[in-house]
Amino acid sequence: MRRLLSLIAISLASLTWLAALGCSKPKDAPKNEPAKAASITFGPRYAYIQVNDQRAINQLGPGWHGVEQETWRWMAHEATASLKNPGAFPEYFEVRLTLPPGHIAAVGGPVTFTVLLNDKVLGEETYAKDGAYVFQKVVQSLPPDPVAVTFRVNKFKPPAPGGDVRELGLVVTAFGFK
Repeated sequence: MRRLLSLIAISLASLTWLAALGCSKPKDAPKNEPAKAASITFGPRYAYIQVNDQRAINQLGPGWHGVEQETWRWMAHEATASLKNPGAFPEYFEVRLTLPPGHIAAVGGPVTFTVLLNDKVLGEETYAKDGAYVFQKVVQSLPPDPVAVTFRVNKFKPPAPGGDVRELGLVVTAFGFK
């Protein structure tokens, strides 16, 4: 038992010594100034996302279902994401979406799709027919932070007992600033 405690004490002392070496100031740093912390960015990497791109998966928030046919994802009645701020405005924001065959009838009529950026409505469109659409609006300006994106639909297919257990709002292939 003593030998184990000795090994632990030696290991901790070694780690402390190594940590102290790693925290020292560079040789060319001014002598009277403390070392500065490294700048690490954890924000979103992309301003435009293909929803099948695994590099951007951490930018998708709640409300997204898995990739289907290696191309698209269903969103629930509400889905969120985070985008890199493009920094130059005005800029177009687009969403490539699809209402598959039979979806409008299954949800009981036209679907209104709403897009919010940083909790402010960018715009909405109502789709009365199944098909592929491009939602596109001009964004005049945004604060210089990551952009919180929320998508909503007013009608969706609820989970079906014995069938699909997901809420199905509409299909999205890509979105972001272009």
